[in-house]
Amino acid sequence: MESASNAGIRASSSTFLAIHDDDDTWHPDFLNQTVRYLESSDSRAVMTRTEIVHEHVDGNQIIEDSRELYAPEITEIDASRMAISNQGVPISCLYRRDLHDEVGLYDESLPVVGDWDFYLRVLTVTTIGFIDGEPLAFYHQRPKGSAGTAGNTVNEWADLHQQIDRLVRERHFLADVQARGWGDRLVRAKLFEQQAQSLHEHLHSATMAVLARQNEIEKNLDIRLDQLNQNVQKLAQQLSALQQVTEANTPGRFLRRTLHQLFPFSRAR
Repeated sequence: MESASNAGIRASSSTFLAIHDDDDTWHPDFLNQTVRYLESSDSRAVMTRTEIVHEHVDGNQIIEDSRELYAPEITEIDASRMAISNQGVPISCLYRRDLHDEVGLYDESLPVVGDWDFYLRVLTVTTIGFIDGEPLAFYHQRPKGSAGTAGNTVNEWADLHQQIDRLVRERHFLADVQARGWGDRLVRAKLFEQQAQSLHEHLHSATMAVLARQNEIEKNLDIRLDQLNQNVQKLAQQLSALQQVTEANTPGRFLRRTLHQLFPFSRAR
């Protein structure tokens, strides 16, 4: 993407630029709304609400399966969240060409995430606007391993994305260190380690307390179950005795016993 994007930028002369992957699509009103936004705003780049289109390849056809909003929680683009993760995809962004004069072209040494690296540099010189509402950009994705050459790098090369993500962060970090020195970074790094250790110890202590309480509850439950079993056995014995008494006192037997008591010698005669 990075090399191809740079080649297209060098071969063009437009005021505005967009990186349009061949498998992604725009709403018919995308360019109208984004150009109008940039012409009336101080922002020199803008992103739009984006919808992910999930699909799969069936022979020579691409079949749509479902849709969902890309990062639905986003209502604006800011540097702090961009530092955590990419807040937009190339198909959703239109920007002014002259940004490349200030922050450079796409980094061709990066096999992936070149768009995110570019957005990070853009945010050092201008804001990136956001057009909310109806999705104007459509980011098409196919499942990993099911689309051959039509697959998406974000799915097919997920591990590489994570690796290059770390590389980009390391580059920016070291560039800042070279410009300003290690300074309080050494102190903050140590404080971070201590805080992480303290949190780990706290979590360990809390976990042990929970386990101890769980063991106590289980022990109490065992005691209660033993008591219930004993009570059940006693009730069973009482029920058995009651059944014996009941059987011994059926009407016929009761009458015979009464007659025997009244006429003890009746059997002899």
